Order: sequence, then structure tokens, then C-alpha cells
Amino acid sequence: MKFKRFFSAALSAVMAVSATNINFASETDNLTEYFFSEETASGGAVSLASEAEEETETEYSFGSGGVTFAPGTYDIGVSLKNASNIENDSMAASCIVSGEMTVAEDGTAKIKVELTSVSMGSITGWASDWLIYQGTVASGDTVAAEETTDSEGNVTAIEFDLPDRSFDGVYVSLYVGVVSMTTNAYLAFDYGSTENSGSGETSAITYTGTATVANFGYEITVYVTVEDGIITALTIDGDGGNETSQAKLEAAAESLSEKLIGLSASDAYAIYSVDGVTSATYSSDAIIEAVMSALSLAIPDDDEEEEGGGSEAVTVSDGSYTADISILKSDSDET
Repeated sequence: MKFKRFFSAALSAVMAVSATNINFASETDNLTEYFFSEETASGGAVSLASEAEEETETEYSFGSGGVTFAPGTYDIGVSLKNASNIENDSMAASCIVSGEMTVAEDGTAKIKVELTSVSMGSITGWASDWLIYQGTVASGDTVAAEETTDSEGNVTAIEFDLPDRSFDGVYVSLYVGVVSMTTNAYLAFDYGSTENSGSGETSAITYTGTATVANFGYEITVYVTVEDGIITALTIDGDGGNETSQAKLEAAAESLSEKLIGLSASDAYAIYSVDGVTSATYSSDAIIEAVMSALSLAIPDDDEEEEGGGSEAVTVSDGSYTADISILKSDSDET
């Protein structure tokens, strides 16, 4: 049975019920989703509403990572890479200053990139004649970018329509004045570093992460919504494969969602330290791992040891010694 539960920090409620009187839908109610407010974590009211009844603003998915944006204008990370090997910088990489993306109501997007001069040793020049390839390779159809120039004719910004929302970047052709040649490059976008620039109606951004539930082998996907740096909603999607595993996943999802909503999206230690459900440790660990992945957070150094690791003083006939021990999870924790 397919599981999808949506936990939201909604400001308005369709129905208020107490934390001890939540009636969950049967397995056949596949279209029902539950919305948990931030008040849940502190023992306040829990709000329930069906997905069809909840009025939400349209969001659009961008890039291979599936980062979602509502209509608005956002600052995004931009870098110029070598067209032949996009892991390496382009020789004109130093011309990039900043990037901005404007998402329209219909989901189309326009990219604006602020530029400066290109420096190679003691020689300085400017990049110009920018063309945007419309496909996924540095060949084929191109569209000229709109160029902004300064009083000396130097191109200080380019603007163009994003050919496809699934692209993580676009291939471009440009003339590099410092070496007097036209070359190809790859303009890479970092949607994960996006911040709202203030001209949009919302700053809510949804990030996607995945993880595999240990010992069970099935994958879960989480969608973490962040607004003003705070986790405001969490959707967990996964299929446990059988009734018992599914129940444990649901229990872990409900508990962790209440604890994660309201935390800072950049506080790796707080997120990683959230207590899971004792009877569903593998599901709990997978959810935390997926959330950390979605938010591009690394496991804090202090917590890279095995769970439960520590030291305990033991006494033998020859004296007192300290031995390191590791407390491992037993198979009975989650079956």
C-alpha cells in the first residue's frame, strides 16, 4: 500500500481536533493527507484537512533534484564550467558575479546573470555575444541572450528564458575578449543555494531527498519545505511492502514530522539529534538521512560514531579499567 502523509505548518485549519482524538483514514482512503501544525509539537491543536480541500499555491519543480519554487524572484547560485568537462571551471569562470531566477505564474523561468571582467594573469577583458543552447549539448539551436552593457559597451549582465525546468544548467557560447576567441561553456545553476530576493510572494522552497530503509531495502522520498530558514512542512513518501513495515514507517513519519517542523533548516546537529521511534528505528533513521540529504547537511562530527557508542568503567581483580563499548541495534527493534 502506497503511503503518503503530508505534515504542514498551516496557519489556517479546516478542522481542529485534540492530539488524543486523531482519526486516521483506512488504507483505502489513498487520497487523504493529514496536515499537522507547528502547535502539535507543543501539545496544541492538530489540524486535519484533505488534500483537495487545502488551498495551496502552485509550485514548480526545477533541476534533477526536484527543488520546487512558487512564482517569484529568487537569487540562485551560478557558475561557469568547461563545456567538455562540467566538473572543471571554464577559462572565463571569473566573469560570473551572481544569478537570479524569476518564476512566472505559468511555471516558465527567466535567468539573469550579473557579469564582470575576465582576468587571466595581468590581462583583463570582457565576455560578450552570449548565445544559449536550447538542448542538453553544446550544439544545435541557440537563442541570443539579452545583454546589458555599461557606458563603455562592456556586457555587465545577460538575461534569457530557461529552455527547460529540468535542466541543471545550460550550455552557452560566448566571445572571451581577453583571448580574442569564441568558446563554449556550461552555465551551472545551484537551485539548492536559492534564496528569495524579496520580489516574490513567498519565500517557501521545497527540497527533495531520498534514503533506503536499512534491513528492509525499500526507498523513501522526503519533501522538505523551508520558509525563512525554518522547516515548515514535511512530506514522506514510501511503500513498506507489507502491513507491518508500512505501519512502522507511518509511526516514524508522524513522530519525526512533529519534531522536525519548526527547526532551523541549517542546524544539522538539531535535525540529526531528533529522537526516532524506538519500535521503528530503521524507518526513523532513513527519514532523518533523507531530510539531511534534501537540505545538503553533513552529519555533525560529534555524531559520526556508531549509535550508542561510549565508555563504561569495569572493575577486575587487578584494578579498574575503562573499556569502549558500542551498543548496537537488535533485530527486534524493527521487524
